Amino acid sequence: MYGAFALVVLVTLVLAVFAIGRVSGIGDALTAADSLRRTRLEPLYDLREALDQTGIAARNAFIFSDAAEAMRELDLVDQQVGIYQAALAKLDLALQGDAQYLKIRTELETMTRELQRPRKYRTTGQMDAFGSFLVQDCSPLRRKIVADVDVLLKQLQAESARAGAAAGESAGSARWTIAGLSALCVLLAAAIGLALTRSLLRELGGEPAYASSVAHAIARGELQHSVDTRRSRPSSLLAAMSAMRDSLSGIVGKVRSGTDAIASASADIATGNLDLSRRTEAQAAELAQVAGAMKALIASVRRNAAYAAEASRLASAA
Repeated sequence: MYGAFALVVLVTLVLAVFAIGRVSGIGDALTAADSLRRTRLEPLYDLREALDQTGIAARNAFIFSDAAEAMRELDLVDQQVGIYQAALAKLDLALQGDAQYLKIRTELETMTRELQRPRKYRTTGQMDAFGSFLVQDCSPLRRKIVADVDVLLKQLQAESARAGAAAGESAGSARWTIAGLSALCVLLAAAIGLALTRSLLRELGGEPAYASSVAHAIARGELQHSVDTRRSRPSSLLAAMSAMRDSLSGIVGKVRSGTDAIASASADIATGNLDLSRRTEAQAAELAQVAGAMKALIASVRRNAAYAAEASRLASAA
């Protein structure tokens, strides 16, 4: 029994350790995928969006005739440059050795320098040079950077997809393995429970409730009911209790017979004692009569002795 329970505990521990290990592996894979998304993909999306916004703001600064509105657009250009530079600072930690990223970074540094020119053009009123810059310099460089960013994004998205697929495969494998081990544990527990039940029934010789009722009946002295041992082995508890009941019943019968014999003998002894008492009383009465006669005889002897003494005295006197 102890070995069976130890086996169940061992299988359960193996299942728990395996499940914890696989869940930890899945957690690591998901953490890696989330880290890839946070440290690489999201900054790249922010960078590309900010780059697009610089183009829109620079074009608006060229289109707007009002100088104040144009300057607000140029301020927006500077703000968007600050946004993609912050994104570059995040990407430096994650993509420091990536050749495609280094290419994009170099191009963005060039774009940062180029985007300083629209303010000078607008301030000095060189609108023709401004328009030529937007068409011939800024737009082609922006399209090239966006294309390179898309290439890097596809690489990172493929890497993220692989990480997600790995996490999914690990989760699927863990699911089936844990399900198999759980089923094995359930089957093992059921088999051990069935074996223990059969073993207990063999040892008891019947249902535990019936064995308990038989034991309580014997304890109360109810020995007249027979014990059902039709399905019990000779070495079972019910068979032993049946033998004990039969033995106790035999002992009680013998004790009862002995008690009856003792009662009969006691009655005979009482009758003999009563007869003896009557004879003793009769003998005592006879003894009392003999004692009375002896007293009378003694008195007579004493009188005779007195008479003899008197006769002797008279004889001596004569």
